[in-house]
Amino acid sequence: MINLKEVIAKYPECLNDSAKLRSYLMDLYPNIKKGVLNVIVIIQECRILNEIQEMNRINDFDMHLWINRIENTYGYAQKVIEQALKLWLLCYKDKKVISFDIEVKEMLEDLICPSCGKQVSETDYICMGCGYPLKECPPIMQLKW
Repeated sequence: MINLKEVIAKYPECLNDSAKLRSYLMDLYPNIKKGVLNVIVIIQECRILNEIQEMNRINDFDMHLWINRIENTYGYAQKVIEQALKLWLLCYKDKKVISFDIEVKEMLEDLICPSCGKQVSETDYICMGCGYPLKECPPIMQLKW
């Protein structure tokens, strides 16, 4: 999963330059889906990111407004737009009161280590920051010869 918060922390200049944001994301995440990458950049370019930064509270109405704006203007699928918006919202989760769909709230909460508060991937079995076990490891397959 893309850790947009970490990218912005390491390369703050990409908040003001969409070309740099795109190139950093492509370098750091070479397998990133092009649609998600494009919408991440669109969110920055069409000033939705500025709205997120300026707002104290983000709710369902705001989410649907942004999704409709991108969907109607650029033609991307709602699911792709939601995925990109969630990545941006993870960057500002600590500063905002986010009150929208239960699914999104759960996603935001599940991607934070309960021990150290560091963002983790949905595929991580342990937190890379503190070693906290996030979920049970799958059993190792035994090969029969």
